[in-house]
Amino acid sequence: WQPLGGKRRAVFGLLSDKDLDGVVAHLAPVIEEWAVAPLPTSRSRPAEELQAALQNLGARVTSYQSIALALEAQCAHATPDDEILLFGSFYCVAEALEWLARYTDEDAANGFAG
Repeated sequence: WQPLGGKRRAVFGLLSDKDLDGVVAHLAPVIEEWAVAPLPTSRSRPAEELQAALQNLGARVTSYQSIALALEAQCAHATPDDEILLFGSFYCVAEALEWLARYTDEDAANGFAG
């Protein structure tokens, strides 16, 4: 990992058949702020389970009702020097892309250029 001027933040959702402990054990030491959420599928791990696993490793973590809300929170708290990592599942990425497209469309409608 490259050193940052700010914090490394995560937005994370995971399917129930994936190795939660294996994923978080390697990433918890390098991520300062976690935002976890369930994925929009019946195969999702509950956010409370993700939160508990991370808290057991001493991580700072907050759970949200959706990936979109987790992204909103991380963006609201981030500084220009922070890095936000989104990972865990293609469901997580798909919801993030939908969220991003809404903002891109709103910016275009309001005359903002990216």
